[in-house]
Amino acid sequence: MKAKTRGIVVSVPLAVAGGSIQIVSTALDPQELRYSLLFWDELVRPQNNLIHIEPGAIEKFLMDAGILRMRSLRFEGSGDMAQAFAQMHIEAFRQLDSESPGTWSLATGPQSFNWDNLGGGNRDGFALELVRAIPVPDVDVPLEEVLEFKAKRHPELLALRAEVDSFSLSISKSENIEAELQKKKEFIEKACHDLLAVGMEWKFPIRISDLKCSFELNPGTAIAAMMGGYAAGSLLAMPTLSAMITGAASVLKITGDFKRQPVMPRSTPYQYVYNFHKEVF
Repeated sequence: MKAKTRGIVVSVPLAVAGGSIQIVSTALDPQELRYSLLFWDELVRPQNNLIHIEPGAIEKFLMDAGILRMRSLRFEGSGDMAQAFAQMHIEAFRQLDSESPGTWSLATGPQSFNWDNLGGGNRDGFALELVRAIPVPDVDVPLEEVLEFKAKRHPELLALRAEVDSFSLSISKSENIEAELQKKKEFIEKACHDLLAVGMEWKFPIRISDLKCSFELNPGTAIAAMMGGYAAGSLLAMPTLSAMITGAASVLKITGDFKRQPVMPRSTPYQYVYNFHKEVF
């Protein structure tokens, strides 16, 4: 069976806080871009008529390759322009999510779309974090090489994405959610281990990174009750993966009671944040 195409909504590094907006760069962050290219099939960068950010040479290369496309929205009215800008970015994601439910996710964080009102939704959820677990091409690796590695190692990349995508659904359908959580942790650890193994054989440098993804929860379910007990976070060790990486341990972290901007009901993650460590192999 052919894997379902997945996409992510990306942004140049910017921060929206109250009535102000700070655009750190007019280009996509090069390290985050390599992360996104590795794990997603299509990238979309929203555009609007409030602030126009012209695509640069790298973005045009990806657009010509059919990997990146722009999504234009138009604001008509008055009010806080900074908040309107942020809302239109979210609206682009919602439109894509509506057109293809469960297929699109939103990249956020300090080097991407950073909005102070992003957590202002009214639905509960939980965050899954893979800490010191994901190998990605270092910032200077040519994009052509990243795409070649992705093509050659698609099974390993797809295995990890599939385990993360199915994390919430697998646990929620299980009669023993604690046992299923441990099993899913082991599956994810193996997928990360296999990807790191092939990454270390590559001729270009790779950087160790974290992945944080957010899931929604249906109130009153067993998994919602369990995640509610993880408000302070729960850590699950990944010793096999840690043995491959010097320094601090690799862990799977779960944090419950995560408030979010509501999107259509879905079992797959709707939001991602990347973080990068100093280790380069």
